[in-house]
Amino acid sequence: PATVACYDQLVSYNIYVKKHPGEVGVFLASVPAMLPSLKGSYTHKYIDSYTYCYEVTAVDLAGNESALSNEACNDNCEYFDLPNVFTPNGDDKNDSFRPFPESRFIEKIKFKVYNRWGKLIYSSEDDEWINWKGVNMEGEKVADGLYYFSAEVIFDKLDQESSKVDYKGWIQVTR
Repeated sequence: PATVACYDQLVSYNIYVKKHPGEVGVFLASVPAMLPSLKGSYTHKYIDSYTYCYEVTAVDLAGNESALSNEACNDNCEYFDLPNVFTPNGDDKNDSFRPFPESRFIEKIKFKVYNRWGKLIYSSEDDEWINWKGVNMEGEKVADGLYYFSAEVIFDKLDQESSKVDYKGWIQVTR
């Protein structure tokens, strides 16, 4: 075990951050060195995602920096949920079909709506919150009724291979 004498040359720790494993980290912060019993810490603030990997180096009095530590990574716990009914009637209540507010860590959504005969009537890739107003691709209101959707959702994840999830379901449009 290390003793207090081992820490007399240690000045600080440099923290490096990267978005995905295997990337080169960028300098995030330097924190003063503390004895292990004091349990120093650092909080990465003002972030909109938890998907980051961190590495640490130690810096001595002469400014020498150690090799990088092992990488420690955090990942987002993504969530996506859609309603199955909406009422685009212009009353400013439930006028757009969109994910529930608890849905999070969404980077992109490819959203398609089909009529009951399987004809594509609406498609969007531009809005990460869908915001379908109950119109077809020409901007005309669709009739009340049952429609089917597919949504390819890309989440902010460490493993980009598993970040895409496909959802399918139905939507009841009631004006």
